[in-house]
Amino acid sequence: LSTGPSTPDTMPLHDKLDQWRAMVLTMPAVVRWAERYSRLARIIAENFETDPVRRTELLRVSDICAKVPAKPAQRFHEALQSEFFVGLVARWIERFHFGWPEREDVLFWPYYKKDVLEDKTLTRQGAIDLLAEKHLRIYELSPAAPRMFRAAFQGSPLFVPVITIGGVDGDGKDACNDLTDAILEACRLIRVGEPSLMFRYHPGARVRSLRGCFETLRQGLGYPSFQHEGVSLDTLMHNYGATLEEARSYANVVCMSPGVVKGRGGQGVRYSAGTAGNYKSFELTFYDGFDYSVSKLQLGPHTGEPTAFKTFDDFYEAWRMQVRALYENVCRQRTKGRYMEAKYFQQPFGSCLFERCIDSGMDMTDARCEPLSNAWITSVSLTDMVDSMYALKKLVYDDEKYTMEQMLQAMRANWIGYAEMRQDFLNVPKFGNDIGEVDEMAARVFRTVAEECGRNIEWGGGRFMTLPEHASGWNVAGPIIGALPNGRRLGDNLYDGGVSPGAGFDKRGPTAVLRSVSKIDGRKMKQILLNQRLSASQLTGEKGFQLWLNYMKTWYDLGIPHVQFNMVDNETLRAAQREPEKYQELIVRVAGYSAHFVELNALKQEGIIERTVQEI
Repeated sequence: LSTGPSTPDTMPLHDKLDQWRAMVLTMPAVVRWAERYSRLARIIAENFETDPVRRTELLRVSDICAKVPAKPAQRFHEALQSEFFVGLVARWIERFHFGWPEREDVLFWPYYKKDVLEDKTLTRQGAIDLLAEKHLRIYELSPAAPRMFRAAFQGSPLFVPVITIGGVDGDGKDACNDLTDAILEACRLIRVGEPSLMFRYHPGARVRSLRGCFETLRQGLGYPSFQHEGVSLDTLMHNYGATLEEARSYANVVCMSPGVVKGRGGQGVRYSAGTAGNYKSFELTFYDGFDYSVSKLQLGPHTGEPTAFKTFDDFYEAWRMQVRALYENVCRQRTKGRYMEAKYFQQPFGSCLFERCIDSGMDMTDARCEPLSNAWITSVSLTDMVDSMYALKKLVYDDEKYTMEQMLQAMRANWIGYAEMRQDFLNVPKFGNDIGEVDEMAARVFRTVAEECGRNIEWGGGRFMTLPEHASGWNVAGPIIGALPNGRRLGDNLYDGGVSPGAGFDKRGPTAVLRSVSKIDGRKMKQILLNQRLSASQLTGEKGFQLWLNYMKTWYDLGIPHVQFNMVDNETLRAAQREPEKYQELIVRVAGYSAHFVELNALKQEGIIERTVQEI
């Protein structure tokens, strides 16, 4: 079309026109793609299906696929199908994305309410069956992936789909409803590891829905996980500039990270594709930035020979410089990645879903078109460093029981020949036991990492935040991290979670764990993962529910951002190791995701069994 004379001012329009044309092309293409399912269902129903009940179902599917997503959904089944079509294209066909960010009990509530509760055109059990079918279809979406991803998300569909439920609505009132309970029932019905659920917990949450959460955990699914409504809202408002109403709309972008989905919110590309291995930055501090355990290369900056450090603070500042270099590197790579994504991996159909992209003529992958940043960097193994830092400070610098030279020799020898010395380092007080000095070290370490990550700005202008979690990194990274001062050896599992105590080291009960974790300022981080293992035999019946409810109130009052649970006893887990064919449905919480226990490798299985069973 002619838009007037060509001038330098018209040059920016060329990219915008290309973007708009691409968006216009993709919408009817997706409609035609959905209509193919409609035709296929009708062909099967009219020519091959002999069961009259199934034939009726197929004709109903045909009618729905002929309608959505071309036209607005009016019924519950239509809404589920429309969302699945759109999600499949935007997250899989057009480009692979991690996560499944939506508030299922809010998004589909008007349709559920109309069909099930008002018009009664759909039974509650029928709605549960549809939800179960949808979750099963998501579970089947397991892509081909590199070995690193298969190892990091062992037993998972690899894209860590997490659906958000609970929380408050735009007016601050409890958002739980009968659909919340139906979603939980559907999960208990099909028993798949993913998609898992995240429950936005607040003091006014509907007790019936909390009871459904408890029963789902009791049946061993390992989800929902729970996020602190107050801390999450504060983080989104104070660190990312969301309004209160926008923040109240949040859903988890992937397994752990909350992101605004209303108003100016909505991410074009998920973070974090970058992961910061804090354990390696700590290890490098002992060797002036040189990696002796794996690459045999100078990976970090030169921060000095540790034998020359006169005080613990000298060592700590050298470590800070290693952390600084780590986050500068990973944030720079992520910013470059977003630039290249916008240049070579545009998503014109996904861009149709954002008003800002339609108005601006910019692709959703371009960080500059996001009014609200949601940038974070996954950070792993911080509590390993807490215990290692404290042991080093205590035994080398404060008590002077060992020299730094002895420390280096023991670590390079992987503690072989240093059994008595290793026991001393193992027996030093550990994080998770409500011990003031150790908890102060934890607060200091986490604060430092948050500060160093926050020095970096992403391409769209937002400030990066650290998000301490681990996926399966606590197991996968074992062979590439050398011995540490907490007594860990090369190849041993690292601590799981983002703020979880070491397996077996939290010896003073669940309240002590919560009090230790509460010393860390969760509002300085995007989110933070706490694994807890509770006694299945103790938490039975109404008494068990009330005990768990009191635990959750304590957790919330202490301002801890996150918690998730395993409630499967060791006897069951050992039996599953002996006879895996009999325990195909046994699910455990690994880290930010759940997985079938028998699909995990032996070392990962042992890591879960080693977690302390806490009695409330």
